[in-house]
Amino acid sequence: LITFDGEPTVELDYQSSQVHVAYSMNGFSATSEDPYVPTLARPVLRPIYKALLLRSFTSANPVGSVWKDKDINTSDTNLQDMLEEIWLMHHHINNFGNEDAHKEIVYQESRICLRVIELCNEQNIAVLPIHDSMIVQKQHESTLNDIMKQAYADLQFTSMPNITTS
Repeated sequence: LITFDGEPTVELDYQSSQVHVAYSMNGFSATSEDPYVPTLARPVLRPIYKALLLRSFTSANPVGSVWKDKDINTSDTNLQDMLEEIWLMHHHINNFGNEDAHKEIVYQESRICLRVIELCNEQNIAVLPIHDSMIVQKQHESTLNDIMKQAYADLQFTSMPNITTS
């Protein structure tokens, strides 16, 4: 359990951050509540769709990468069809379907994180960033939520992810 000055903390997380960054970089907003589940897909397959999409940002062979991952149950699935289905859903960001896309996406995520840190520092709020989530004292939860939204706006990102408590 992490505490700041002996006080309890809370962790807020940008949901589907990489997808929203990619959409923003192309001037669009992600329209789906959950960008990892195509409209007619079974929600139980979410981990597979998510892995296929995110690994499309980092791998020349996302199907092979997911298939080899022992932590993802891919039995009774057609990964190639699922990959095509998730990319049909995200046709506005298909230019990010390559193994180098993550470099730009992660760079943009780091800019967002730095902006959150700057805004917290301006209000004397100690913050611990962990990738796309932020930890602050529990008493600052509402302020952090506002700051996380402001960081996206300040950097002119058009697609705002949901912010949830981890």
